[in-house]
Amino acid sequence: MRGLDKLVFLAIVAGAIFSWLTREPDAPEMRRPPPMAYMPAPVPDVAPRSRRPLPAASPRDPAFNVAPSRKGDSTGTAFAIADGAWLTARHVTHGCDRLALVAPGRRLVRIAGVTEHPRADVAVIRTKGGPAPLGFRNAALEIGEDSFMFGFPQGKPGDVQGRLIGRARSITRDERLNVEPVIAWSEIRRAPDRGGSLGGLSGGPALDGNGRIVGVVSSESARRGRVMTAAPVSIREALGLAGITPGTGAGPRPTPETFPAVGEELRRSLTVAQVYCDVD
Repeated sequence: MRGLDKLVFLAIVAGAIFSWLTREPDAPEMRRPPPMAYMPAPVPDVAPRSRRPLPAASPRDPAFNVAPSRKGDSTGTAFAIADGAWLTARHVTHGCDRLALVAPGRRLVRIAGVTEHPRADVAVIRTKGGPAPLGFRNAALEIGEDSFMFGFPQGKPGDVQGRLIGRARSITRDERLNVEPVIAWSEIRRAPDRGGSLGGLSGGPALDGNGRIVGVVSSESARRGRVMTAAPVSIREALGLAGITPGTGAGPRPTPETFPAVGEELRRSLTVAQVYCDVD
């Protein structure tokens, strides 16, 4: 081998040895992944909770119109708050010629009296005796907290989980123009989910995770997935007008996993009952 050829050969060998000594570890073999591996992760139904105190009512709170409806035979929901006293929505009782609670076995319990709030969608009804009442929460509401609403949507047993998103103002134009403060909840889950309107849940209780009353179901915005409850101030005013001192006992504690079973328990004990309105 001539001198020049030998030098070239040695340079090639030296370069190969250097490359081998300084190489990176072998990378795993790259293969096309299955399609599912590149599909985006499911987007959660609800954004992470942001808990903060609910601000005071303001004239700048968003407003929405509640469409008037012709009164006819209908059903709603009521719940026990004292011995022989129940809370419900005013539009459940207003304009009825006869009212009754529906007990197990479709037995009707006569309602002895009704006190309706003059400006808010809250009413107190009375019967002779009743089941153990639910108690009210004293602590302030917080945006981002959950509530659980129980009753008879579409005239059938059913429940809703909601998350507090803020205050709003309900505008009605029935007998007169009325603007009412309400609490707005984003609908998270129905049990069972029959779709359609929540009509019939009106008047039902909204309970917090400790089984305390935080609202009375008033209306819904099905298109936006919102449920409105009467503001606590309206509930206190209705109780004062009726001369009712509410009970202090808490109901069963609902959670996102157990609230359907809690609803069954409340209906079975008649703490939450269906209201039947008869119109001539």
